[in-house]
Amino acid sequence: MTKANEQEIELTDEILKAIADKVVVKDVDYAEIAKNLEAIQKKALKEEKEANKLKGLGEDGKPLESKYATMSKELFAVGQILAIIKNDQKTLTEMNDFALDTLVAKGYVHNKATYLNAGVTADGQAFVPNADLLSDIFTMLPQFSSVAGLLREITLTQGNSLDLSSLTADVIMTEVGTEGGTKAVTKPTLGRPNIAVREFAGIAIITNKLLAQAAQDVYGIVRDSFSRAIARNREILTLTDASSGIVNQVGVVSQVAAATFTTVDKITVKQVKLMPFAVPTASAAGGSYIFSRLLLASLSGREDTTGQPVVTIDGTQNGGALSGRFNGYPFVVAETLGTTDAISTVHAIFGNWGQYGILLRQGDVSSKVFDSGIVVDGGSVSHNLIQQNKVALRVETWENVGYPLPGAFVKLQTAAA
Repeated sequence: MTKANEQEIELTDEILKAIADKVVVKDVDYAEIAKNLEAIQKKALKEEKEANKLKGLGEDGKPLESKYATMSKELFAVGQILAIIKNDQKTLTEMNDFALDTLVAKGYVHNKATYLNAGVTADGQAFVPNADLLSDIFTMLPQFSSVAGLLREITLTQGNSLDLSSLTADVIMTEVGTEGGTKAVTKPTLGRPNIAVREFAGIAIITNKLLAQAAQDVYGIVRDSFSRAIARNREILTLTDASSGIVNQVGVVSQVAAATFTTVDKITVKQVKLMPFAVPTASAAGGSYIFSRLLLASLSGREDTTGQPVVTIDGTQNGGALSGRFNGYPFVVAETLGTTDAISTVHAIFGNWGQYGILLRQGDVSSKVFDSGIVVDGGSVSHNLIQQNKVALRVETWENVGYPLPGAFVKLQTAAA
C-alpha cells in the first residue's frame, strides 16, 4: 500500500537499459594513485631524516655515535690544534661541535648557542675544550693554587653579573627602661654591590716537533696551561686584586704587628693565634688560615714551650703541598700573598671562605691557537712562532670574586715604617 503522493514504478528491461546508457563508469587508475602515495611517503621520510640529523639522530631515530666518541682525550686535543695549524675548517668545526656536545651533556654549558659556539670559527683559530679536558683542568687546580678551591662557586647560566646583598649595618638591641616604654626601631642595612665577571687569559707555547711526536705530552701542556692560568688568577682575585681581593676590602678586620715589627720574622705566634678571635664566631667556625710562603717559613722554624713545632705541615689541605694545621685550624699557602718581606705587607688572612666568599664565573672556557706572531712568556723571553717553529695556546676565562660580609675576615700585616 502506498501513500497518496507515491507511485510504484515497474523496472522493465527498457527502463534499465535507458539508465545504463546514461551512467558512465570510468576505470580507476590505481597505479597513478600508488605512485602519488609513494612520492608523499618518500618526502615524509626525507623530512624525518633531516629532522633527526638536526637533532643528532640517525635514520632509525637513535643517537648517532660520533667518530670522535672513541678517540682518546689526548689525541682529540692535539687533533684540534693540528686542524687549526692546517686551516682544516671542516675537521675543526666537526671537532668543536663534538666538544660542545660533551660540554652540554656534562653541564659545563647550558646553552651552546649563547656560550661556546663552534660556528664562530671563521678565522680558523677557535679551539673549544671538551668535557674531559675541562674536568682534568678543574681537578688540577689545587696543584697550582691551594686557594683556588676555597670559595663557594656560582656558575652563571645567563648574563655576566650578579647582585650580592652585603650587610653594612646590623640591628642594634636597646633596653626598654620602663614597662610599656617606647621600643627603639632599628633594622639591618643591606648594600647591593654588583659583581661582574672579568676576562683573563694565559698563554702556553708548544713546539711543532712536540705536536708531531707526543700526544700525551701535548695534552699535559694544554691541561696544565689552563690550570695554571685559572688557578693563579683565582688566587689573585681572591686575595690581592685591587678591586676584588680580600686584603683591599673595606670592613675587613685589620691586625698590625707592633710598631717596630716591620719584617715577617717579627710577627709573633701569639698574634697569629689571636686572629680567629677577631672575627664573629660563625666565621671562626669552619674557618681556615691563608699564609704567605714567607710567614709559613718563619713559623715552621719555631717551637712551643715543650719543644714541639708550632705548625704541622702535612700537605693534606685542599691539595696543597705546603698546607697543614695551626692553632687547631687548617691552613694553606698562597703564592701571591706577601711576596716581599716589607713594611705594611699582609702575610696572613683568616675566615670561613666557603661561607663568606663567592667565586662568580661564566660557564665557559675558551682558547685560541696561533702559529704566527711574537709571544713574550712569563720570563720576559720573546718567542717568534714562525722562526722558531712553535705554536701558542691562549686560554681565556671569565671570573670574579665577591665578599658579602668583609667583616667575617681578618688580615695580619707587618707594621709601617
